[in-house]
Amino acid sequence: MKLNERGEYEYVGLDDAYDGPADKLLEVSAFGGASPDEDEIARQLYGSQDQVKYDAIAGFHVGAFAGWDSDAAARGNGSSGGLATWVLCQLMSVGKIDGVVHLKPGGPEGQLFTYQISRSVDEVRAGAKTRYYPGELSSALREIREVPGRYAVVGIPSFIYELRLLQRSDPLFQERIAYTIGLICGHQKTANYATYLAWRGGVEPGTLHSIDFRKKVPGEPANRYSTELSGVIDGVVQTKVVPQTDLFGTDWGLGFFKSNFSDFTQDALNETADLVLGDAWLPRYSQDGRGTNVVLVRDLRLLEVLKAGFAKGQVYLEEVPLSDIVGSQSSLVRQSILEVPYRFRYLARRCEATPPVRRNDIQPNLGFDRRMTQRVRVSTSRQSHNAYIDATTLHDLAAFDRTMEPLARRYRRTQTITKVQRLLSKGPRAVLRAVAKRIRRR
Repeated sequence: MKLNERGEYEYVGLDDAYDGPADKLLEVSAFGGASPDEDEIARQLYGSQDQVKYDAIAGFHVGAFAGWDSDAAARGNGSSGGLATWVLCQLMSVGKIDGVVHLKPGGPEGQLFTYQISRSVDEVRAGAKTRYYPGELSSALREIREVPGRYAVVGIPSFIYELRLLQRSDPLFQERIAYTIGLICGHQKTANYATYLAWRGGVEPGTLHSIDFRKKVPGEPANRYSTELSGVIDGVVQTKVVPQTDLFGTDWGLGFFKSNFSDFTQDALNETADLVLGDAWLPRYSQDGRGTNVVLVRDLRLLEVLKAGFAKGQVYLEEVPLSDIVGSQSSLVRQSILEVPYRFRYLARRCEATPPVRRNDIQPNLGFDRRMTQRVRVSTSRQSHNAYIDATTLHDLAAFDRTMEPLARRYRRTQTITKVQRLLSKGPRAVLRAVAKRIRRR
């Protein structure tokens, strides 16, 4: 797997150590027509547990929470509430695992981040933070094969599902991968997203040394984070912090620099992961800039770990209705589940291959605004890759803007239509309140 000019990992050929047929790789590919699907794997993994519940969108689960690491420093070092790192450190501290596979800074070919194995609590903590950056697992899996032990793997939905397929194909990975920690992910960004943000902040392409995509800002809501950049600015290596709102294209609904496979993912909440964590994008939590996680527990073993940590005061947990978990990711649920049938039909009309729709029983009729949103997102995503390559060729970031700003305006118009329609559906009083609020702001 090699990074191409779009900043995506691309298959370029078989590894010298692989002596099997190429088509066997499709058996462990999330998009290769593999069987069983996510729902069947999750049923086999979690369906027989005591008090397990099932939801058509969220999947199997034994617990739903919001919370954070009680250690203020650890919480501050995480992108959300720090619970992913706390769980991993706890598993390592008590000897449940020998290593953690996660995306960490550095790589052999100039990558900003690669999947690596941390083998101590300090290494795990040093690898905390969200990385809006692509990764691939081949070198980490090779190390797992060569070095006996029990491992936890952190990943987005398609990665965890592929690991489950690999475990079915190779019993060694069934034995050695003891836990999977799933991230809730709007979509995968390409490597060019990082260099684009850096260019926006004054760091010329090819000179970025490091990036923190989610630097918390004291006193600001959780969704008002900044981006910290370190690289060559005006001929000197500098570190610069740029508010996220100052960077054109960071609205995730636009889909700038979205890897193509993300349009084909039908798993919003990481259905085959033992523990799932994401941002608590709910009004009562998002105002707290220190960060809060939503937590969906599928494996009883990890429910016991969390409850023990809560009893000792090491973590704060608040049990929440499953609807809060789903509601905190409402945009993702629409994109990866509810609006998939229309998007696939639209892509098929463009002569693009699409997988079967996995949830045939959840196919809402979309209004004009949502259909247009899907079409615009496909367009902005695809165009952003080409526009950035053209801009770097011309050494002119404004060239990117000239291509993408009209598409961004078109997207915002569709969002305005959606907001107006939702407001009208709430009745005249809601409309009057909204108008009065707008007048007061002026």
